[in-house]
Amino acid sequence: MQFEQYIESTVKGRLRTIYDPEVPLDIVSLGLIRDISVDKGMTCTVTYTLTAPNCPAAELLPQQIMDVCNATEGIHSTVLELTFDPPWNPDCITEEGRYQLGII
Repeated sequence: MQFEQYIESTVKGRLRTIYDPEVPLDIVSLGLIRDISVDKGMTCTVTYTLTAPNCPAAELLPQQIMDVCNATEGIHSTVLELTFDPPWNPDCITEEGRYQLGII
């Protein structure tokens, strides 16, 4: 595993500590994290979405993601990219997340 992939995996694990304020599920399991990439310069880019454009987490989530990424050893800077394409829907929830919510 390349160092960048190791950092991506570490960031993903740490993002699991951030929970949606309305759903008792972390943002990775909820399917809000679309992509995590780390380049050779150790810039971490996180592409994320929200459950809806007017989601109450829209004000909190970016800073929480930024804080987690910037606190990860090796990361020099973080770029956040918000996307609504494709829009979030309940099918985005991971199998683990569905189990935790009792919808399997």
